[in-house]
Amino acid sequence: MQSPRRENLLGPDAGHRRRRGRYYESPALVGCCLAVSRSLYKKLGGFAPDMVEWWVEDIDLALCAWLIGHEVLHDPFAEIGHRFRAQTT
Repeated sequence: MQSPRRENLLGPDAGHRRRRGRYYESPALVGCCLAVSRSLYKKLGGFAPDMVEWWVEDIDLALCAWLIGHEVLHDPFAEIGHRFRAQTT
């Protein structure tokens, strides 16, 4: 049995990301690099503690925001650095 084409599941524009200037819309985000207003974070109830075990609390937060009508935008030119340390304080 063949799997259905993506366009059939998500609509005719599924293969084209919608743009807002240099940003792309998406119902999900990467938690290591996000910005959200305090008021929206509180409205969403913050990160769901039961999602931390599954490592998807960032996706859950973004999807909740998207489902109530907020834009979730990705910057394809964002650069993220990570400083590794022998121990944390």
